[in-house]
Amino acid sequence: MLFTGSANTGYQLHRQLSGQPEKILALEMGGNNPLIIDEVADIDAAVHLTIQSAFVTAGQRCTCARRLLLKSGAQGDAFLARLVAVSQRLTPGNWDDEPQPFIGGLISEQAAQQVVTAWQQLEAMGGRTLLAPRLLQSETSLLTPGIIEMTGVAGVPDEEVFGPLLRVWRYDSFEEAILMANNTRFGLSCGLVSPRAGKIRSTVAGGAGGGIVNWNKTAYWCCQYRAIRRHWCIR
Repeated sequence: MLFTGSANTGYQLHRQLSGQPEKILALEMGGNNPLIIDEVADIDAAVHLTIQSAFVTAGQRCTCARRLLLKSGAQGDAFLARLVAVSQRLTPGNWDDEPQPFIGGLISEQAAQQVVTAWQQLEAMGGRTLLAPRLLQSETSLLTPGIIEMTGVAGVPDEEVFGPLLRVWRYDSFEEAILMANNTRFGLSCGLVSPRAGKIRSTVAGGAGGGIVNWNKTAYWCCQYRAIRRHWCIR
């Protein structure tokens, strides 16, 4: 059996088929993927990479960035302001719309509503909404991107929101960023935007966030699929 979906469903299948070695089970159970933004020379290029990483196909790729880890300070502030400004111009549409939209709808209206509900729950916990996701009309799955800052909020659930919702945390040191990236039970992918080769070596050595580590590339890009922790993938 080959399964791609939520961790909860994957665990149920694993329990049901345990003790049956004659049956082959492969599970691909998503992730809570971090994207670390270090110092950048070109803010617009880094913003473009972040949007592609988080919102491509309306965030419906298992390797999409879910958590943005951004350095504290003036450059981080400028990056975040630019990210919000560009993201709020992204309007989802149907496949045959002109001009062609950057993203389409989610798989269902229910899936879109689940993203909205997740954002509302994060905001109720103390998150600071920078860009609110919204359904373009009732009975539709066309959902605009959302961005919410969770820095300093306690008890944020380690759950994947499968859609165009990006959570943001600020960090003070690169060592702290690695710890934040590792603060998940999943282990699919991690992205790093940095001009310094030493930082990517530190990221890989620290096992930050997953079996796939992309350096200065979109987070969903990978040439070889590998996962660790509770993402669990057998090939």
